[in-house]
Amino acid sequence: MTKLELFPLKTNIICSNDDLVSVFSSALDSHDLSLQDNDVIVIVSKVVTVVQGGIIDLSTLTPSSEAQSLALQTGLPPEMVELALSESLDVFGVAPKSVMSLTPYGMNANGGVDRSNAPDGYALPLPSDSEEFAFSFRKEIKDKLSKDVGIIIADSRVVPLRWGTSAFSLAAAGFVPVIDKRGEDDIYGHKMSVTLRSLSDNLATAANILMGETNELIPFVVIRGASITPSEERLSSTQLVNPDDCLFFGPFKRVRRQLEDLGHTPSL
Repeated sequence: MTKLELFPLKTNIICSNDDLVSVFSSALDSHDLSLQDNDVIVIVSKVVTVVQGGIIDLSTLTPSSEAQSLALQTGLPPEMVELALSESLDVFGVAPKSVMSLTPYGMNANGGVDRSNAPDGYALPLPSDSEEFAFSFRKEIKDKLSKDVGIIIADSRVVPLRWGTSAFSLAAAGFVPVIDKRGEDDIYGHKMSVTLRSLSDNLATAANILMGETNELIPFVVIRGASITPSEERLSSTQLVNPDDCLFFGPFKRVRRQLEDLGHTPSL
C-alpha cells in the first residue's frame, strides 16, 4: 500500500422504500466519482436496517419484567430495553444507558439497538443477515457498474476502558477481512504467534472518521488503495473469536461460571 484514499458520499435521508444501490450510484454521480476495481465500499449499518424495513415503533412493544428492571438500572426506556433483549443472545451487565449484551456480532451495547438517527419513538436494530446484504450489494454493483469491489457493513462500538466510539465490521464481502500474521517475523526476527490484523474493522473505523455519528448524512465511504486480498468466500464469521479465547470476555465468562458453580447468580 502506497496511499489510502477515502471518498465520503453525502446523501439525502434514506427511507425504507429506497433502493440502496440506486442511492449509492446517484451519490457517485453527484460527487463526480467513478468506482475502480478493488475499491472498498463502507456502508453504515443503519441505512441497511432502514431499507430492509427493520425500523421499530417502540410503542408497539410490551416490556417484560426483566426489561422493566433493567430500564430502572440503566435509565433507558423499558420499550428500548425490551427490543435490546430481543436482539441479544445473552445479557451480562449494565452501565448508564447501556445493557451489555452478546449478539451474533460479538459484544454490543443494547443488543446493537440504537435510537440515534431514528424518528422520535422509533429505534434501529442491527440489519438482518448483514453478510447476505453485503454480497447482494456487491453483486448489484458488479452487474450495474461492472466493477469488482469489496463491501463492509459498519457499525459503531466502544472499546473496554476507552471513551468514545470507533467502528467495526458487521460483515464483509469480496475480500479477506482478517489477515493472519502468525508465523511471520517482526523486525528482529521474532515469529508472531498470536497476531491477526482485522483489516475490515480498521477500514470501517477509517470510514467512520468521515461518516461521523450524528447529522453528517454520509452513509457511504469509498476506500481506494487498501491492500485487500480478493475472495468470493463468505468469511465474515472469521472476524469473531470464541468467547472463551477472548482477551476481555474469556476471563469474565470464567468468573461467571465459577460463581454459578458455587450457587451464586451473578447480579446485573
